Amino acid sequence: MSVLRRLWKPLFGRSWGPLTFPNGGFMSIPAYTKIEEETLPDYVPSHFYPVRIGEIFRDRYQVVGKLGFGGTSTVWLARDFESVP
Repeated sequence: MSVLRRLWKPLFGRSWGPLTFPNGGFMSIPAYTKIEEETLPDYVPSHFYPVRIGEIFRDRYQVVGKLGFGGTSTVWLARDFESVP
């Protein structure tokens, strides 16, 4: 069996079930509560590019809005001018 086949089989040769998530052991935040990552104690502004809504990157992508953030990044929704009909 080729190396590629041996690597492929464990990934795709079995069925995957749904993930289970814990229901306790953490603080729940109400859905209506807004969280701004820039106010968190570990946030360092110099580690991130200051993206602005409406900003255009590489003459192609326009920032539409912020989708979310994590420990090391922020996810932005952008419009691709080359895929617009």
